[in-house]
Amino acid sequence: MAFRLVLGWALTLCACLPAFAQLAEVPLFQLHQMHWTVQTGAPSGMIAMTQTRDGYIWVVASGGLFRFDGVEFERVQQVAGVPLPTSQIYALWARPAGGLWVGYLFGGASFIGEDGTSQHYSTQDGLPPNTAMSFAEDGGRMWIGTSRGLFRLEGGRWTQAETAWQFPPVQVNQLELDGAGTLWAYTDDSLYFRRRGERHFELGLRQANDTKWSYLLKSPDGQVWLAQHRLGLSELKAPQVGNALAMTWQNFPESAAELLVLMIDRDRMLWHASSNGLKRVPLLRQDRTATQSTPASKDVTAPIRLLGETPIALMQDREGNAWVISDGGLSRFRSSAFLRVGLERASRGAALTAAGDGSIWVSDSDHGLHRLRDGLRQESLPSSHENFSALHRDHNGTLWLGGRHSSIYRSSSKGLVEWRPQHTHKASGIQAIASQKDGTLWVSVIRGGVYRVVDNRWMLWGGLAALPREPATSMTVDAAGRLWLGYVHNRLAVVDGDQVRVYSAADGLATGPVQVMAVSGRDVWIGGEKGLARFDGKRFHSVLNSEGLRFGSIAGLIQRAGGELWLNTSDGAVFIDANEVRNIVANPAHLARSRLFDHNDGFPGAVQLLSTWPTAIESTDGRLWFTTSSGVVTLAPGPLPRNMVTPNVYLKSITVDGQRTSIEGQSRSVIALPTKPRVIQLAYTAPSFTMPERVQFRYRLKGSAMGWEDVGTRREAFFTGLRPGNYRFEVVAANESGVWNNAGASVDFVVPPTFVQSRTFLALCIAAIACALWVLFFLRMRQVKAKLQWRSEARLLERERIARDLHDTFLQGVQGLMLRFQSAAERIPDGERARELMEDALDRADRILADGRDKVAELRTSVCMDLPDALAMSGSELARDYGVAFQASVEGSRRALDPLVLDEAFHIGSEAMANAFRHARATRVQVVTVFGRRQLEIRVSDDGSGFDLSGVKDGHWGLKGLRERAARVRGNLSISSKPGVGSTVQLQLPGSWAYKDARRRRWNWRKLLGMHQEDPT
Repeated sequence: MAFRLVLGWALTLCACLPAFAQLAEVPLFQLHQMHWTVQTGAPSGMIAMTQTRDGYIWVVASGGLFRFDGVEFERVQQVAGVPLPTSQIYALWARPAGGLWVGYLFGGASFIGEDGTSQHYSTQDGLPPNTAMSFAEDGGRMWIGTSRGLFRLEGGRWTQAETAWQFPPVQVNQLELDGAGTLWAYTDDSLYFRRRGERHFELGLRQANDTKWSYLLKSPDGQVWLAQHRLGLSELKAPQVGNALAMTWQNFPESAAELLVLMIDRDRMLWHASSNGLKRVPLLRQDRTATQSTPASKDVTAPIRLLGETPIALMQDREGNAWVISDGGLSRFRSSAFLRVGLERASRGAALTAAGDGSIWVSDSDHGLHRLRDGLRQESLPSSHENFSALHRDHNGTLWLGGRHSSIYRSSSKGLVEWRPQHTHKASGIQAIASQKDGTLWVSVIRGGVYRVVDNRWMLWGGLAALPREPATSMTVDAAGRLWLGYVHNRLAVVDGDQVRVYSAADGLATGPVQVMAVSGRDVWIGGEKGLARFDGKRFHSVLNSEGLRFGSIAGLIQRAGGELWLNTSDGAVFIDANEVRNIVANPAHLARSRLFDHNDGFPGAVQLLSTWPTAIESTDGRLWFTTSSGVVTLAPGPLPRNMVTPNVYLKSITVDGQRTSIEGQSRSVIALPTKPRVIQLAYTAPSFTMPERVQFRYRLKGSAMGWEDVGTRREAFFTGLRPGNYRFEVVAANESGVWNNAGASVDFVVPPTFVQSRTFLALCIAAIACALWVLFFLRMRQVKAKLQWRSEARLLERERIARDLHDTFLQGVQGLMLRFQSAAERIPDGERARELMEDALDRADRILADGRDKVAELRTSVCMDLPDALAMSGSELARDYGVAFQASVEGSRRALDPLVLDEAFHIGSEAMANAFRHARATRVQVVTVFGRRQLEIRVSDDGSGFDLSGVKDGHWGLKGLRERAARVRGNLSISSKPGVGSTVQLQLPGSWAYKDARRRRWNWRKLLGMHQEDPT
């Protein structure tokens, strides 16, 4: 059997929710057609197709397996990195539960899961090295029909169904499982079936030898049919056990000597394609009645030509679109909002007017006058001698027709009667016709002017002096009987009785040539070359779209009873709903949201400006009619059609700096990207086939500052300069009707940091900065310390100089004066008052001189020697003065001291020893200087009477001054004493401040880290 025989049945249908008008209600020629050829990106040599549950359409071509999302054909050579065994594919089968089975020409099969995994079967798994021709699944059990017999998958291996299942080892062309659970198997000459739950097959039918072709079909309701070239089409139902298979045949509508490629759609319409074209007829039930409630008309069942001469496969997708593969390529047929009327194309446009019974009259400029209903032609009135450019139906139902040669016709019981005024320009055409309720007729003649016709009297310019002296481009009459006339030069006139009011740019009119007017109640809408305007009773206001732009040039305008507006524009048909109209009325500056219908909606071509009038009307049954450069289209009454099938959204790949990685079927694991990526590109798609060019996307990148971004129809996202971190890319999509899949698809990825972007590097930078700051601090402290040391040494040298000058001059001079006074006093006799006064003065001078010597000693002692020697000298002097034993000792190696520390430590030690000698009533005083590694310590102790520390005030014995001196050099002063035991004064100074050679850097670091502890030794 020819290769395409199998494919004609196997890849036919996919049930779906209704989206547009039923295909069965629309003639094939009115369906929207789209074709894909090799020149437009389709693969060559297409032979089979099917649609899987995830929405993709899969196609077999000479180049192998392809996947189609409505926009792009993508060749599939591997799945999850595993190559397909071969590109020689014979059969495809979409598993209802999801996934795709692929049968190969030279044996073997593969299953491709929705999760991106695959499983390949070959002779090692039990399959023969013969063509895998068909698939079926029965209760979770897989069957494959091959050219060597029927095989069943059990425990991961394929076993042949021969003796146990009573099935012969012959070629199985097709397998189908019907809604009742019966498995049908068709071989070259026989039909077998197995009822649900049975373990064997039965022979149902054996074909006659002269059968040229036959195969199985399955309709969306689960019914299986047998098509046979001689007998036609029969519904298959498994008989009761023991009964023979009953067949009821429906003849094909044409000769079936050649192969017919067949399909049954969800409306139970039979599609059949042959070299004569594509045709569609209703199926008959078993009672021989048509499945349609009314017989299909001739127009509905009329065939149309295919893209190529030879049909190969038919299929209906889940959105209701029909697909045909022929040798010319791939074609899609679908319903659309607008349906094309069955008229030949009018070379110079067509004028429209409504009849009273729901039909309309169309003046085809080249082919006469036609009456249409529901988009189909009912009758025609040929007119070889006149082409009509304007149509009008008055209040009495009389039809008026304006010719292109200034002739006017009106309808009568005798047909069309010509009515030509003698004084009009014969070479001029009729532009527009209007009538008032009193029977007055108004006619605008090109290059002739505007006429008012009353009782067969033609009055140029209506007999009105104020009426503009130029032909009107459009005319209409409102409910009050006023006549509205539009003119080329952005002017508009209103005739109310004998009164004329002319409006222009001064009144806000800015439409350019006034081409159409719609007057409904209080609303007056004007359409022209420069868009749409509304008249509020006083002024005109231009209406802009949601982007702040003018609508395209308008030649047709309809306001329906509900308030909504329809415009016939140079861009297509524009719809403005009633809510938006109310917003425009309430706020003239409102930007109107609208919907544009173009060729994708069945609205072909563009409006022809100023050629015919009117170009858009509403018939009495609510249907809208429009004329375009490509003919006449109509829109049925009721809500606008919507595609309610939600598109699935899938991520395809991620490309980083030109390196592409597939992410289809990825688990929720995080994808690690290279460090420092420059450009990240994510590809995504949403299979949708009614209008894939209008599928809208929006996405966001969590982890960045961006929110949801509407990107229109773009199917790629680009990101540059992403910082290191964790990100989640989310994308959602909507079909052409705005039905969103908000679940969408997402992928997590991480941009790892480089070393310079890592936390380690940041910590090192912080540490380096801290070290630099510490070094600066250390250098500054050394500078400050050196400066302080220099100042201290300079101060001590100055004190030494002052002490030396005081000792050598002032004290020596005072001592000399005292000796002279002493000599003078001795010459005065004892008992004399003068001698007593002089001796008292000498005693006071001795005390002053002693104090002076003490002060001079304070100024120079700490400079002249190191600390232990200075303390020992001071203590020895006190010991001589007070007659108390004294001992000075040193522990540790002596080290040079900071001058400031030396000075303060000496004063503290000297003051402590003076207190001990003067107040302790001690027999022995001891001073110990300890040079520790980390601190300097001075201890002054005595064996005197001691005292109670709690009873000693802070200012007693100069304790407050001692503590202040100690704090000045960061020292700690402590006193211990008990009554009767003695006292000890202890001064502890940190070595980093006391010693000149102290390593203060190490000490500062350890203190900064909280590790510093004072070492008492």
